Amino acid sequence: MSKFFHSLGRKGKDLVKKKLGSNENRDSAAAAAAPSSATRMGDSGAAMYNIMMNPTFDQGTQWWFGMGCSLSVNHENGSSYGVGHGRTETWQGIAQEIGERLVLDEEYRFEAWVGIGAYGPEEQAPVTATVKVETESDGTKYNWIGRWLENAVGLKTWGASGSVTATKGQWVLLSGKFKIDNLGKSSVLYIEGPPSGVDVLVSSVAVIPTTPGASELASQMGNLMGHPAGTPASSMQPAAIQPSIGLLHNPTFDDGLKSWTQKGCKAYVTESLGAIGPETGKYFAVASQRTETWQGIEQDITGRIEESTLYHVSAKVRVNGGGVKEAMVMATLYMKGYDGKEQYMTLGRVNASSAQWSELKGEFLVNKLPARASIYMEGPPGGVDVLYNSIFCFKPERPKVEGPILFQNPRFGTNIVHNTNFDSGLKHWYPQGNCRLSIAHGCPTLLGPAAQKSFMDSPPPGLRGSYLLITNRSYDWEGPAQTITERLQTNMSYQVSAWVATRSPDQPGMKHKVDVCLSVDGKWVQGGEVLAGDVWEEVVGSFRLEKQPENVHVYLQGPGAGVDVMLAGLHIFAVDRSARFPMLRERTDQIRKRDVVVKLQSSNGEPLAPGTRVTVRQNRSSFPLGSAINHYSLENSAYTKFFLDTFNWAVFENELKWGWIEKLQGELHYENADDLLQFCERNGIPCRGHCILWETEDTIQDWLKPLAPPELEEAVHSRIAGLLSRYKGRFRHYDVNNEMLHGSYYKDRLGPQFLPYLFQLAHQVDPEAVLFVNDYHIEDGCDCKSSPTAYVEHIVDLIHNGAPIGGIGLQGHIDVPVGPVIQHALDHLATLGLPIWFTEIDVESVNEFTRADDLEVLLREAFAHPAIEGLMFWGFWEGTMCRKNAHLVDSDKRVNEAGLRLLALKEEWQTSFESVVNEQGEVPFRGFLGDYTISVDDFGLTQTFELVKGDEPAYVELSF
Repeated sequence: MSKFFHSLGRKGKDLVKKKLGSNENRDSAAAAAAPSSATRMGDSGAAMYNIMMNPTFDQGTQWWFGMGCSLSVNHENGSSYGVGHGRTETWQGIAQEIGERLVLDEEYRFEAWVGIGAYGPEEQAPVTATVKVETESDGTKYNWIGRWLENAVGLKTWGASGSVTATKGQWVLLSGKFKIDNLGKSSVLYIEGPPSGVDVLVSSVAVIPTTPGASELASQMGNLMGHPAGTPASSMQPAAIQPSIGLLHNPTFDDGLKSWTQKGCKAYVTESLGAIGPETGKYFAVASQRTETWQGIEQDITGRIEESTLYHVSAKVRVNGGGVKEAMVMATLYMKGYDGKEQYMTLGRVNASSAQWSELKGEFLVNKLPARASIYMEGPPGGVDVLYNSIFCFKPERPKVEGPILFQNPRFGTNIVHNTNFDSGLKHWYPQGNCRLSIAHGCPTLLGPAAQKSFMDSPPPGLRGSYLLITNRSYDWEGPAQTITERLQTNMSYQVSAWVATRSPDQPGMKHKVDVCLSVDGKWVQGGEVLAGDVWEEVVGSFRLEKQPENVHVYLQGPGAGVDVMLAGLHIFAVDRSARFPMLRERTDQIRKRDVVVKLQSSNGEPLAPGTRVTVRQNRSSFPLGSAINHYSLENSAYTKFFLDTFNWAVFENELKWGWIEKLQGELHYENADDLLQFCERNGIPCRGHCILWETEDTIQDWLKPLAPPELEEAVHSRIAGLLSRYKGRFRHYDVNNEMLHGSYYKDRLGPQFLPYLFQLAHQVDPEAVLFVNDYHIEDGCDCKSSPTAYVEHIVDLIHNGAPIGGIGLQGHIDVPVGPVIQHALDHLATLGLPIWFTEIDVESVNEFTRADDLEVLLREAFAHPAIEGLMFWGFWEGTMCRKNAHLVDSDKRVNEAGLRLLALKEEWQTSFESVVNEQGEVPFRGFLGDYTISVDDFGLTQTFELVKGDEPAYVELSF
């Protein structure tokens, strides 16, 4: 009652006191006349009132939200109902916060018409109603709503479980009762139950107090809040279910290939293909006789697509034949404008398997309605069949914005791994598989360097020199494990550190991949990865769990059969990432600012009088802060305004890539790149060129693949000469051969000496451009192929063989940034003495406050490191980015918390202030580098100057 009471204001509190202050008032309330519009229930004749807001969804999604899924509202035949779609767990569904309208210990009756989506894979599925209560003292409590049952002799009783079986295409009444004994911080009623992939449908929801006094109070409170009482759900069966099928018709191929066309191949629909069956539903489509990557199935969506509307894409796909075990499958949007210009937009991609169905996910936004539009599936090389179990495209309902996550007793720095020094033998440890665990001595006695940086205010824990020896290994997954379920907190950022080594009698000195992993309810989560031999190496990494798991164990794996592994000092601890911020601010002040003395004098050379008021304002930062942009988003004026207001550098997302410019041999399309470059030059925005070549095989155009080495080399020469001569002097940087640590296409075909030659050739064509290497997972510790050590060795080898490398690119697609892990990588790379840029920053989290925290950690760590000379984002606008929940601006133009955090950091990293002239006629200060305006307020005069980098104080003389 207290939460309800405190939220009402004075008028509401007076009403509560009047109605519930005494038994007399309560009895009189029961006898009070009900409004004529109320529906009466029960035998007592008392009016029963619905506490649900917008119970029939006539007001769209107002008051409702999707719990873990997307929510939309369908309007059919005069009725409205909510649809929870994009569900991946049974608990996800349609929800409403009702805590403000509940009365403590009051019994409530619940009724709702529920169903399942007509295009879901199941004919029947359970649907359940639950009230989730968040309490201060007891945590989260779940109140399953009891079901109204009729026994054999016709007596009605309340069952233990509020669940019904819904049949596709039919409504069923779900009813029950519940009582809340602790209102807590939040009480959410939600409707859940169907398995993953099945839409849950809800209409005409009623929650009705069974006590007459409480019922009338609910009615009057509803009127106070502007929401009159509704009617019980049982009296309002909705119209027949006709759910919207979204943008794509026949998405599950129940009607064969209706609405779909064959794009350069043959296609058919079947129930099975050998041992392959559909994952959901009855059918799947097959695209066969493919000879090119672009071939697949296609659906025309002209006239259905809406302008400035966000769409989500979800497809279940797999590959078959062609001798491949996996291949990239993509969904692509084709648009042709009324001016005849054509555009292609990648909506989503997945590395699909031949052994199981894979889920492709993506999102997109169209800024201007096209004359023609279609969605088609493409990707694998010729000869590979592509299978499609379902392809959905729908408008998601914007999820409720969650607040920042607060932790109780986070215990930062406390190791959740027990017996890490093996003082108690093997207690808490157990082997996975048939390997043997034993304890030996002679390992490092200090925590790893990256982990030590997290213990700034206290000495890091020491190790005792004992380690775990793992022998008799027959499989790469065999190793030691420990269950840690009860020691983890959801949404907490954890840092991982351990010493590891390997020993292989047959291959002395050889290094092997070693992983610290977590099994989270059977799903693999990376904790850190390193190449280790007979010398101890530190594994570093981080992770975060966003929902409460039932079972988690940490384990070691990696080397092949017969390789012994050694583990020492495994630490997993919650890290207070903001604890480093004061230190990072001090470093930022040291490396990003310069002392300056501005001497002010009149036009006749006399110093301005002491005490003269002045305003110093920085107009532009000289530090490069940029973003990827794309051609189709230039049509969105809000997009271009945010870009120009926020960033001072640019890189093109796709428009400069070889596969974009010359998808078909000899057909060169520079138009989009030309437009983007002209836009940037008009606005004084320098540009990075991304990328000349791309070393990974899945990015190579079909026409290149059959070329013999001499022909391939000639094509590469033509690409470099054509691109760099066309734009000579206009791109400041080039990523020469993207992701060489993760691919070897040109290296395998043209030899390792060809890689440094690419840099030499690019330098010959455009000697002013700074040439970069560029790769991913350098800064997060989760990929030994691209560890800082591997990257340094790779760069040193290229330089040794003549490559004129001028900069190091770290992409920055990072999941859980932890400061010491990032600093550890940057310190290692800085030994090369080359400028380092983060080239493709994005951080992903559904909770925008967590996303903002992640972004702040990465940006502060980078900006405070002297080797970093530029920061580039990989996009910023929802629906235009590779990663779904990485945007800074929502598609409805709202700058979200991550975007606000970036803007706040930008403001912090600029210098503006008011002051007065001192006795020497000067204004001394320490400021960030860039362009300044100084105004003499008393005279209304201004002058400008630039503060450039330098070790000594800068002296600037200005005359007014």
